Amino acid sequence: MPRFPPHEPPLGETDYDTAMLEISLDSAKKAFEDTRPNPRANHPAYFVIGLLLASLTTPLFIELDYHSFQGRAMVVMPWLLILTLLLMSYLRVRRQRHLSETATKAWDGAQLESWPTVEALLPELLSTPLRDADDRGRTLVLLAMLAEQRKDYEVAAHVYERVLRQRIGDGRLLQHVQLALASAKLRNEELADAVDLLGRLQQIEMPPSFRAIYEAIRLHQQVFMGHYADAVADLDARLKLFRRHLSTRAGYAYALLATAFHRLGNRESAQRFWQDATTLVDPDRIHNRFDVTRALIGAYPPAERPL
Repeated sequence: MPRFPPHEPPLGETDYDTAMLEISLDSAKKAFEDTRPNPRANHPAYFVIGLLLASLTTPLFIELDYHSFQGRAMVVMPWLLILTLLLMSYLRVRRQRHLSETATKAWDGAQLESWPTVEALLPELLSTPLRDADDRGRTLVLLAMLAEQRKDYEVAAHVYERVLRQRIGDGRLLQHVQLALASAKLRNEELADAVDLLGRLQQIEMPPSFRAIYEAIRLHQQVFMGHYADAVADLDARLKLFRRHLSTRAGYAYALLATAFHRLGNRESAQRFWQDATTLVDPDRIHNRFDVTRALIGAYPPAERPL
């Protein structure tokens, strides 16, 4: 079974309009039902196995003329049923491999922020019972991430909360979902819930890559709520995490730091971090993702060549 790389809760947005896939609370609830593993999926195989056992035991109780049609059929039938079982097993494995590969491609597309790719692959996954819990969990998380691209944070939070309640996926995915839920609630202006969740997450030991994501979300919360001095406190430790673990997405965090310094009247630091931010991420994508950074529009020139 292919394994997925850990994915960061989305810190950036793209400019395209995800108009193909319907995303709403109703469609999200339907996705949970449609992707639920089918408890009757093995019934056809059980039926064939029953026929196989019957064909093997019948000659023990009934005397057959093996020169007759019925006798010859009883000799051939077990082999036909065995071939049927092998074919069913092959088709099931091939289908599972296809779904896992599709989920991998969609997840990789999200890693690269290629949302049209994700949206093109998701419909098949969302309408199919997924036996593998990791595939199902990541598929539902991708749905929530697409909802975030549309700024429909209520739907995103609903999906994240339900994935957590039902514990769909491995521990690493669920830790990612906790972080993504805090971000979605913050964006949906459920500030009390967001602050409470961030406070609880602060006490949890997590890998450095997830700690960097946590600090980026915490930074957004501090800037959003006007706690600018807190946002720039312990700056060196945060920058170390961002540079090592957020890659180009560190640009979004630098933009938040630039906003905090701008609000504090430190134009030199604001300019420096805005240059760093726009070297990594296009300014329009930053402003689209974080409304709080719009205070920087026209105040500082962006870098000329963002990566």
